[in-house]
Formats: sequence, C-alpha cells, structure tokens
Amino acid sequence: MISIDRYQELQDSVNKKQQKLDRSKGALSQMEERLKNEFDCDSVEQAEKLLKKLEKEAAVAEKAFQKSFEAFEKEWDDAQ
Repeated sequence: MISIDRYQELQDSVNKKQQKLDRSKGALSQMEERLKNEFDCDSVEQAEKLLKKLEKEAAVAEKAFQKSFEAFEKEWDDAQ
C-alpha cells in the first residue's frame, strides 16, 4: 500500500505537470491567435508556407538591391 507522504508527492507532481501543460496550451493558443491576426494564417502549415514565400521574396529583393548597389558604386567610381 502507498504511504500518505508518497501519495502527496505524486499528487504534487501531477499538479505541477498539469500547470505546466495549461501554460503550454495557453502559449500555443496565443501564438495561433497571433499567426491569425498578424499573418492571416489559420495553421502552422500555412505559416510555414508563407515563411517560405517571404524568404524567396527577400532573396530576390536582396539580389536586386545588390545589383543596383554595384551599379551605383561603379557609376560613382567612374564619376570621380
């Protein structure tokens, strides 16, 4: 038979784990709401697709910027 002290330890452990689970669920809910409000994504999968799309757009923009900057530097060097 289990002792009262051991039972109390187990009950405390279960309560702490339940509190941690509740906090995790709350954090997840907040993140899902933020994804919906800020990025209009209804799921993590949609957010991942959007992230990939934005990363591609950023890469294209970075290349265009780099090309323009190099042309500017060349033109500036030629003007001096």
